[in-house]
Amino acid sequence: MGLKLDSVYLENFKCYEDSGKIPFHNLTVFIGENDAGKSTIYDALDLVLNNNYPKNEDFRESSNTIIIKMIFSMNTEIEELSQYIIDNKLTIIKKYQRDAATVLQILGKKFQDEELNSYGNMNASSLIALLERLDIPPERNQSLRKESIENYINTSNLPTTDDFIEINWNQVSAYFPIFQRYSSSDYGNPTSSIRKTLDLVYREAFYEQEEDGTYKLKEDFSTLHSDVKESLNQKLETQLLTHIQKYKPEIQSVSGDYDIDFARGLNFSGLIIKNDENESRNIEQLGEGSKKKIFLSILEWDSEVSLASTQNRNIIRGYDEPDAYLHYNAQREMFYMIQRLAEDDESNVQSIICTHALTMIDRAPARTINHIVKENDKSTVNFLDTDDDEDILDFLNDVSQISGLKNTNIFYEKCFLLVEGEGEENALPVMYKTCYDRSLVESGVVLINLQTNGQWSNALKFLK
Repeated sequence: MGLKLDSVYLENFKCYEDSGKIPFHNLTVFIGENDAGKSTIYDALDLVLNNNYPKNEDFRESSNTIIIKMIFSMNTEIEELSQYIIDNKLTIIKKYQRDAATVLQILGKKFQDEELNSYGNMNASSLIALLERLDIPPERNQSLRKESIENYINTSNLPTTDDFIEINWNQVSAYFPIFQRYSSSDYGNPTSSIRKTLDLVYREAFYEQEEDGTYKLKEDFSTLHSDVKESLNQKLETQLLTHIQKYKPEIQSVSGDYDIDFARGLNFSGLIIKNDENESRNIEQLGEGSKKKIFLSILEWDSEVSLASTQNRNIIRGYDEPDAYLHYNAQREMFYMIQRLAEDDESNVQSIICTHALTMIDRAPARTINHIVKENDKSTVNFLDTDDDEDILDFLNDVSQISGLKNTNIFYEKCFLLVEGEGEENALPVMYKTCYDRSLVESGVVLINLQTNGQWSNALKFLK
């Protein structure tokens, strides 16, 4: 499945002067106040993974350079990237400069012979000259010339050092995850959400699986148009309909309004629905409440399509406040659908949620939560850093369950006060109110009664 995002580092990008490590998991949850910098993380992913360029206001006033560093882990071996895999990780840095070209660097085995580090970017005459210098017969085209250099590198014991090498985007872009962003407008816009899923179906149609399990571009496109159309119709008219009828049983059939043009890609204009009275209309003509219900069915359908996908590229899905305007049960259902897809062993999807909803925050594993705090126009990212120690993670989870602490307590409250019985539990809030004229809750203090009846030290030893 290729590359999986492990962490991101931001420098001089919007509210991040120096973010430090921002960790990512199969499911990652970002929390924080409005305008703290949650959506800025999505902007950074979009810049790098979709090869976009920042706006002038994205640069911090004190700098003319934005630096975004990304570290990926490997869950399958990619021979073409072997030079850049160090400790099973791939690291890239993208530098954006005001009114200047973007620079992409990748950490790899750097050869003392500089031309061997940049042969992938050479034109024909330069590559022929390099082959002659290395006493390698020149080939008839660029592809074979690069293959000859590759063979020379792989069969020679050349001295190298670990260093950043400047490369072209096209050399590595095919291996990066696909980034898809769901903004608040998408949740009331079924057409936009369906289009994102169909884009994956459309991409997949261009590839075929080899005997070794890898994928390559199809050589014969003669039946591609009909194959794509058949696949799209099946996904919409059978699979999606089943999920929609779960929430809107009166809908009898659905069909897609789309156009397939291999020069411009897939143009999806909307979903036509027909109810039990045989009335047809575009899905966008439904009321807002119906659209919210249908969005849940689209998420279920998307999960089914993604899990069955043969795509060999990972997908990163960013959900920006998916809880907006949804009632409690709908928030809960949505969270579990996103989580199931992200944590399924067969899935190639990493999910990211930016949310204020306590329903979602308290259901996420604490280790997956990144709390963004903004002070003096600078944002920082706090998270439970256990250095990947599973014992610590288990301990934190156990303590949370025993004490009744929720993620919202851990990340938002200022202090935890442990007492050993009902006397202290009842008296301390009264005493605090008398002394400071405000409650413990108002001050961010969580009172926890261990109910140990004088055996508080043994209780703490048990927790340890």
